[in-house]
Amino acid sequence: MMRVSLSPDRYADASLVDQAFRRIVEEVRAIPGVQNAGAGTRVPMWGASIDMGVRVDGRPELEKLGHVRLVTTGYLETLHMRITRGRGLTDADMAAGAKWVIVVNETFARNLFGNDDPLGQRISGWTREDNKPEWREIVGVVSDVRAFGRDNDIPAEIYAPLTQAPLNAWNAFQRQMTIIARSPSPAVASAMRRAVSTVDPLLPVYDLQTMDDVLTQSTSTRRFSTLLLTLLGITGLVLAAIGIYGVIAYFVSQRTHEIGVRVALGASTRSVVRMVVRQALALAIIGIVAGAVMSVWATRALAEMLYDTSARDPVAYGAAAAVLFVVALGASWIPARRAARVEPVRALGSS
Repeated sequence: MMRVSLSPDRYADASLVDQAFRRIVEEVRAIPGVQNAGAGTRVPMWGASIDMGVRVDGRPELEKLGHVRLVTTGYLETLHMRITRGRGLTDADMAAGAKWVIVVNETFARNLFGNDDPLGQRISGWTREDNKPEWREIVGVVSDVRAFGRDNDIPAEIYAPLTQAPLNAWNAFQRQMTIIARSPSPAVASAMRRAVSTVDPLLPVYDLQTMDDVLTQSTSTRRFSTLLLTLLGITGLVLAAIGIYGVIAYFVSQRTHEIGVRVALGASTRSVVRMVVRQALALAIIGIVAGAVMSVWATRALAEMLYDTSARDPVAYGAAAAVLFVVALGASWIPARRAARVEPVRALGSS
């Protein structure tokens, strides 16, 4: 993807804006290796967004907001946005004098029409120079995308042909569009820049990057927070292992005489190890139960950082308890083995 901005001085008229962006898309499509290409005033997770209240033909009241995207043909296909009803935008829709149409996403259709069929419905959020509504027919419904990332709800979106831009819309969008191309070759990036220069060598190109980069940037804060919490969790786990080891080692040193007596009376190595490990696991279970109770309260602070996961997910709690149990078992094993090797004569003499 790359952003292209047109100068308001040289591209004052909307028709010049249409022609420039359509020519750029055509040049990009001609690049060897490009499978599909298109342009839009915004792509998922990137670019400015403009919303407005819309009116449904036959309803007097103003309805909910819709986010407007001006797009070319190929935009929906390049992003693999699936048409769930009706059709997408075609070259015929971009032609001069074509019927005014739009494609909406599933959230928009559901918000305004519920279970009713949105196809053929007319909406307007625009007005003409005579201040009369500018009705546009819904010809298709496209699958939802998380336009503002995973942290936000899916917005209601309207996709309109760039050649049917509402009055003064290009001023609102600052004559900017994002050109997108699907290709398996990373070399297409430099070729896309040259394609823009072919149309107009004075046009600035910026934000040239892959959609993977866009996705990475949109989740960078969450990934950093997750990494930080993971490191803190690992640190806590290591400290827990060290603490269990220290407690059990101290427990063994305090009971050296008792262990020596047990061994002298015929206690086996296995029974001594079992006794020490049992003591450690009893402490671990008490700690796990106390920690679980406290974490139920503490996870309220983490609830807003989670996506499609409950802060009290039983699987997460069970996994954490199992890990701590295994750590406790491992941390007590060395002191237990040491206790089993205590020499009875030496242990009795130490008393």
